[in-house]
Amino acid sequence: MIKVLLLLIWAVVAVVVFAATVAFVGTKSVGAGLFAGAKRPQRAEPAVVPDFPLNVMEDIIRNKNSDIKELSAVALAIAAHHPVEPKKGGKTDKAAKHLLELIFTLAGHKNMTSEMRSEMYAKLEVANPSYKKDFDRAKSK
Repeated sequence: MIKVLLLLIWAVVAVVVFAATVAFVGTKSVGAGLFAGAKRPQRAEPAVVPDFPLNVMEDIIRNKNSDIKELSAVALAIAAHHPVEPKKGGKTDKAAKHLLELIFTLAGHKNMTSEMRSEMYAKLEVANPSYKKDFDRAKSK
């Protein structure tokens, strides 16, 4: 009687292990198997940074009703597509001053959050290392 009971338990365990193996192997190949309907996590697509012309960015920054999404897109665009000309002999040229003025105006926008501001300055420091002191000074204000 005990031998039959042990044999029955062994058979049930073998069937469960076999079913689990088939299910596992089935999900690894071609999406078939017991879990064919299960969704796999999707890979995150890299964010596309928009490239705005300077005049469009000026309009968005100077508009007091610009929302957070627009301001965030402008901050990303400045850091990614509009590098500030490096200082030459410790002096900033006119185009760089204009872009820095835009950056500081963006940082002071009423809808700009402190998290967005610090993230923007961090990205700008990486993209424009010669202006790190200027960005640090602006952060402290």
